Amino acid sequence: MSSRTLQRDFERTFGSTFSRWRTQQRLAASVPLLGLHPVCDVAHLVGFCSASAYVAAFRREYGITPGQVSSTRR
Repeated sequence: MSSRTLQRDFERTFGSTFSRWRTQQRLAASVPLLGLHPVCDVAHLVGFCSASAYVAAFRREYGITPGQVSSTRR
């Protein structure tokens, strides 16, 4: 199977690109960790290369920052 065929099949099956799906999975996995760990640690635990990249992706996905979530969980 070619990589392009795999990409098309993935999009057809999951409704998004692999990159977008992976980001959504990482962000979803990060939510329970907020309030237990600092935001920069959570970013690295779920595979983001920097806290700023994590915060930007989180804000795009959920409309709020991870810090806002963690402050409500304490």
